[in-house]
Amino acid sequence: MQKKCFKESLLVLALPIILWSGSLKADVPRVVADIVPIHSLVSMVMDGLSEPQLLIPQNVSPHDYSMRPSEAKALQEASLVVYLGHDMTPWLEPLFETIAASADALDLSEVKGVLKLPYRDGPIFDDHTDHDEYEEETHADHEEKGHDEYEEETHADHEEESNDASAFEWAGVFSVDDSSHTWLMQKVGGEYADPTMRLVLLPTDSLNEETMHALEEIAETLITGESCTVIEDGESMAPSAEGSCFELHVGNGDDSKFIINTSGLSGLTAYAQHVPTEFERDQHYIKNSVGIDIDPVAQKGVDGHDHHHHGESDPHMWLDPDNAVIWLNVIASRLGRIDPTNADRYTANAKSAIQQIKYTTHKIEDQLASIQGNRFIVYHDAYHYFEKRFGVTAAGSISLGDASKPSPKRLRQLKNLFEDGQINCVLSEPQYSSKLIDSVFAGYKPYIGSVDPVGIDLKLGPALYSELLENIAFDIAQCVNH
Repeated sequence: MQKKCFKESLLVLALPIILWSGSLKADVPRVVADIVPIHSLVSMVMDGLSEPQLLIPQNVSPHDYSMRPSEAKALQEASLVVYLGHDMTPWLEPLFETIAASADALDLSEVKGVLKLPYRDGPIFDDHTDHDEYEEETHADHEEKGHDEYEEETHADHEEESNDASAFEWAGVFSVDDSSHTWLMQKVGGEYADPTMRLVLLPTDSLNEETMHALEEIAETLITGESCTVIEDGESMAPSAEGSCFELHVGNGDDSKFIINTSGLSGLTAYAQHVPTEFERDQHYIKNSVGIDIDPVAQKGVDGHDHHHHGESDPHMWLDPDNAVIWLNVIASRLGRIDPTNADRYTANAKSAIQQIKYTTHKIEDQLASIQGNRFIVYHDAYHYFEKRFGVTAAGSISLGDASKPSPKRLRQLKNLFEDGQINCVLSEPQYSSKLIDSVFAGYKPYIGSVDPVGIDLKLGPALYSELLENIAFDIAQCVNH
């Protein structure tokens, strides 16, 4: 039997199609899961029958992702798509009306009984220090330093933020692998944020944040110049190799579309007078020629402030195993409706997986009991659910929940947490560079650990979810106990 499977696998490998693990069982639905932890949960339910297709690669942030053609085809061929909702992947939902129109969509964030938490505001999490205590500490700092010194620091803060002011409010760099793209502006609340917007487009082959910053001076010259071509709703624009400025004029309808000629280009940097998401009502602001959302490789709002780029609900819900238990039953039920022949198997698999997750949960509770009350800093605010479920305490995060770049003001506030000497642990993440942590906190010499909320280096499959939770618990305990 093994030899037969091996031969059939070789035949499949020879075909130019997406490889669906377990595709030899033709009667089992094709299922797509958006991110690694959800893929693992679906794998538990489908164990012994087939395996789901992973939509977003393990080593890629799901918050801003541009799909490849193979992944678009996976959605097109899917019977069921299991995903975490708009707040995790805002670019995915519109595809259920286009390339994934035939798929059954299961939004886990909307399942009844699931715990949903908001994003935490600011770099320091105030659910560990009440407002009055914070005000008293701030007042004490003011008195200790003296009025003049306090005013100097405050002035420096405002000066640094004002230095970020620019002719454009937003910048981004995009990978473009299509001959044309569409820039979209929509009415929100019945009107456009502005009837016109200047947009500078500069072709580039270097798709990184450094390029975006390096071209800012050129962009500012172009966007403030008099040679800015007016583009009406429905018209096209072709950026020159040296960069071009376009002034977009919206039409009379609810949506205005502007075509960008990207033939022969591999990358494009964009600088806009307004943040493009101000013009988003129900669609993303830039798409390729087949309607797939294109997200920036790097971006910034040059007002110097941090922004949530998606929703206000924290989408990292899988880090509470109680949510996972609820989802397993729902996934089994949905698969059973699509595939009644194997309904009993899905139910039995879910029941077995729930027992495994409950065992893992109790194991982690025992492991973390001794460190409750010890505080630490995380790279981005992804662990709220884990903290709440297991009673551990993050004091703050370097970046926001969507992993966007922190402002200088945010980093200064975090440095203050080290002044009392009660925090000596900073947790980076393998998918992000630790250079920022090293440069900002080097003077305090904290222990810098690493924690992975997704499981980028773990083997895909049913065992991944429990292994992921255990690794997070181990990494936190190791860091705070160092």
